Amino acid sequence: MVRYNRGTLDHMSLTKAQDSLTKQTSGMKVGPMFNVGHGQSLAYNKKQHSIWMWRDRADMKPTAWSTLQRISMSSLKPNKAIKFHMTNHGAMVPAGHDLTFDNAGNAYWWGISSGHFKIYKGRLGSRSIHVRLAKQQLRKQTGTHQQAMGYNPHNGRLYLVSDDSIQTLPARKLNGRGTLRPSDIKYTRFNSHREFESMIFDGSGHALLLSNRNPELLRSLKSY
Repeated sequence: MVRYNRGTLDHMSLTKAQDSLTKQTSGMKVGPMFNVGHGQSLAYNKKQHSIWMWRDRADMKPTAWSTLQRISMSSLKPNKAIKFHMTNHGAMVPAGHDLTFDNAGNAYWWGISSGHFKIYKGRLGSRSIHVRLAKQQLRKQTGTHQQAMGYNPHNGRLYLVSDDSIQTLPARKLNGRGTLRPSDIKYTRFNSHREFESMIFDGSGHALLLSNRNPELLRSLKSY
């Protein structure tokens, strides 16, 4: 885990700031090595002022137990872990490889099952997590590779990110038995031939999309 001081970077030349991506420079703290899962699962919980991510197998194969770990923002290493398992009539249900939080501290992740995708909503406690599956499944999955999930506090929508495609829906309509309608779902297909790694939103609702091959950070022209 690496932490950058934005104030220090702002006073550097572009060349020196770019060098910090490959070697340690001032305004940069590198944490110790520890086991993680899908890197795109790193998410900030605004309610608890903490960052969390999954810890799973390096090959991302499903496991009987799932672990969410909190990362200390000072030491940059895990200082808390919640281990749990989910079942459906006795069958193992693996957790996701992406993660996001809404302003109230609710955790969300999504997974693909038989071509459909399912959305889970969790509430973190001090030692446990309460998880429930959204009653509605979406028939058409987002792209071919499950990459990330984002939450936009400006419009209250979740964004399911796959390579070259993004699907969005209102988080509040996942409550209860679900009241999603086709008009609630927005789908955008791109033709970049890039990996879409992560998507977050600033306070004004502008999207920040991280792509790979080659790495690039893009900002939306308008707010959502």
